[in-house]
Amino acid sequence: MAYWIETGIPARLAIMPRPNGGRYLEDEMRALQREGAGVLVSLLTPEEEIELDLQDERAACSAYGLSPHLPCAPHADSRDPRAASLGRGDLSRRQGVEHFSC
Repeated sequence: MAYWIETGIPARLAIMPRPNGGRYLEDEMRALQREGAGVLVSLLTPEEEIELDLQDERAACSAYGLSPHLPCAPHADSRDPRAASLGRGDLSRRQGVEHFSC
């Protein structure tokens, strides 16, 4: 489930907990597509992707018309995410939907 955030710019932004992996991954991507997401940005580290069975996230995104940006700015849990810059300028220039997962 996505939580949509008012941004004050033309793009839409949502955050969500990480998707369920493995056999549930396609269902998760289908649900994001139905909600209107267009881009998925992950903050998971490669090690977390393996641990959570999300190695096929890029392929699942593409299969449902989502543009995957994986990993965008990975950071380990319990670390300060401000160390990873996401670049607000990139978001403000983009028309459409942005979706962040972590």
